[in-house]
Amino acid sequence: WLTRRPGRNDEAILVGEPASAGAMLLEPGLVILREAMGEKAQVQLAREAWALGNGGSNPRHSFFEADGTLRGPKGSRGRIFDALANFRASFRDIVIPACTSWVQEAQAIDPAMPRHEATHLLL
Repeated sequence: WLTRRPGRNDEAILVGEPASAGAMLLEPGLVILREAMGEKAQVQLAREAWALGNGGSNPRHSFFEADGTLRGPKGSRGRIFDALANFRASFRDIVIPACTSWVQEAQAIDPAMPRHEATHLLL
């Protein structure tokens, strides 16, 4: 599905059999991380995200506008964008280490993957 597409270098595509878990290199700079986060961590992150999106700790961090409509494109979903430093520590303590580990996992199979340090979040 990645071959013979405009703008793609078919010779650079390194697609193998899809893995059920772990990292899979698609092409330099493009890695899929299957099952990158366990169920317990996903639930914890979802709880933190929902608490944030309800404006509980910071009124700027709300999925909703003042009139109750969803914030974001066409009012179809709530959206928060801000520097990670502006989120509460319990949320940052989940997100930042997860991002760091995902980058390291991608770099382990793709030497073209650049260094990255998460600074902002679109939630």
